[in-house]
Amino acid sequence: MSKRLAVVLIVTMMASGSVLRASAQELRQVDPVVVTATKIAEPRSQVGATVTVISEEELKTYNYLTVDDALRQVPGLEVQRQGSAGKFSQVRIRGTSTQQVQVLIDGVRVKSPTAGTFGFSDLGLDQIQRIEVVRGPQSTLHGADAIGGVIQIITKQGQGPFSAYASSEVGNHDTLRERVGFSGSYKLLDYSFGAAWFESNGQFPNDGTEQRGIASRVGVTLPADGHIGLAFRYNRTKNDLPFDGNSTPVPFSPFFVLDRD
Repeated sequence: MSKRLAVVLIVTMMASGSVLRASAQELRQVDPVVVTATKIAEPRSQVGATVTVISEEELKTYNYLTVDDALRQVPGLEVQRQGSAGKFSQVRIRGTSTQQVQVLIDGVRVKSPTAGTFGFSDLGLDQIQRIEVVRGPQSTLHGADAIGGVIQIITKQGQGPFSAYASSEVGNHDTLRERVGFSGSYKLLDYSFGAAWFESNGQFPNDGTEQRGIASRVGVTLPADGHIGLAFRYNRTKNDLPFDGNSTPVPFSPFFVLDRD
């Protein structure tokens, strides 16, 4: 009886080991498709560049609040936020300046044409499908602004039946965050919409922030795996700064308010 039991245990352990090895192989075979490095969809393992992909599942699992929070986890990136939550933030890749990092949303350049920067804190995560970060020079494909690398944000494309969400969160310093949205598809048409509101009084007097944003996307599936879409995004941010913003020396009395569209 003991010999039979021992044989059964050995066979069971061997079978379990085979299942674990098969599962590990399946996990290793998962290779995300990226488009930023070559401007065409290719598996990440076949791209001759260092690419990090932050998936929608990761964004939900770690409960990031903004894009700049998620980018802090990417190796080689330095994220600098100028103040409390909601304030203007910048990203550097491998020591390069913020002006040398190209930023795209669905393939469209969104950096300021004058300052050469982009405020990542203005973006919510509800309408984002994934974030691709390419580290290293990419000027051949993305212009002179891509010496340090490229950050591309891919927004969601509506899929399946109609679905909607709504949430409200509160926190310290009279912080409030509210979000609503919906998405879905009908035959050849797909659609998604999201709106968000954020406000906080900040950690110091006159350190408040107000943000409101709308993002929508409508697309139509074409023959031969084609797709055409129209996207709209609007963000408005009002930041109060707890110091005098005038360049000329004046007595410290008024506060400076930065209003950005």
